[in-house]
Amino acid sequence: MKSFIKQFIIYILSFIPFKNTNSIFTSLFSKQHSGGPGRFLYNLNAGLSKQNIDLNRFFLSGCKSALILSNSPGDFFLKLCHKKNILTVLRVDGFYPPNIFNDKKNTADDARQLTKYRQNINLRMKQDIELCKYVIYQSQFSKNMADKYLYQRSNNYSIIYNGVNTKHFKPVNQSHENIQLLMLGTWRDVDLMISSLNVFQLTNNKQNVTLKIIGPMTKKVSAVFTRWLELNHILRKKINRKDNVAYADLPSEIAECDISLHLKSGDWCPNAVLETLSCGIPVICQNHGGTKELVETAGIIVDSEPFIYDKEFEQRCAKETLQVLADLNNYKLRARELIIKKFSLEQMIQQYKQILIDAT
Repeated sequence: MKSFIKQFIIYILSFIPFKNTNSIFTSLFSKQHSGGPGRFLYNLNAGLSKQNIDLNRFFLSGCKSALILSNSPGDFFLKLCHKKNILTVLRVDGFYPPNIFNDKKNTADDARQLTKYRQNINLRMKQDIELCKYVIYQSQFSKNMADKYLYQRSNNYSIIYNGVNTKHFKPVNQSHENIQLLMLGTWRDVDLMISSLNVFQLTNNKQNVTLKIIGPMTKKVSAVFTRWLELNHILRKKINRKDNVAYADLPSEIAECDISLHLKSGDWCPNAVLETLSCGIPVICQNHGGTKELVETAGIIVDSEPFIYDKEFEQRCAKETLQVLADLNNYKLRARELIIKKFSLEQMIQQYKQILIDAT
């Protein structure tokens, strides 16, 4: 019903003339800097507006294209766009592979509802990948996963990585006494949190380091974090936790660190990694996911089994962290150079413009 109402409103408004033909329709406007899609859309809008191109969330009339983030409102919306010769472009966001399709910790009723919700997300995305005129994947990993679990798109698609504002996220000359590791992101996975903390502990056993954790935690993760501190109270004073950091302050907070532990399995194209690298901070990541496509030689990619955060993995991560520390200045230079060369915001905006405006 919700989708029907949304499509009906879009249909009614599509009859209202809108003169600006340098316009892109998008039905999603997230809060500024809020989450991955919100950050992406804010950056895209800021860049396109400098070229007198508008993102429009109300009127299809006059739009050259429709940019769909994750899921379209439905088949009727796609048909309406096609009828009006409006190019439909899907940007594929996250979906639910079988290994994380259900949470066994939930009750039976909650699990059924969650499964149904996730099935609907996947089904809609499968249909959109097939029906949209053009598809954008955030990484080669994203394309491979969508091909395997949803629909194999063979033409009219591109892989466009997220871009980072290199003028905002840049190295900051700040002197700090101790080597500091960074954990940056939104923390929802209990196993990931414990494993990352264990890597910090193992690294600290070999070399004196501190740890900064930036980003909100779910209640479950926060409880596990508190319990870990109780069991490892000696390290409590060496950990600085910040739930939320303002976007304006994020570069200086990142720049106080030396190495980022981004150990999450299965990420498509995390903004946190791009922002960290842009600040000249190398990254330790694992090989399952799109993160390794961003890191390349500006850090170390650790061999691992998908979504397995065990002791062997932790030991390998700690070993590679120490290896980066042994050649830290070179890794920092590589990080910034890589971002400037391949992942600047300007490059991303130009690639989207070519598809959404120039090709129509």
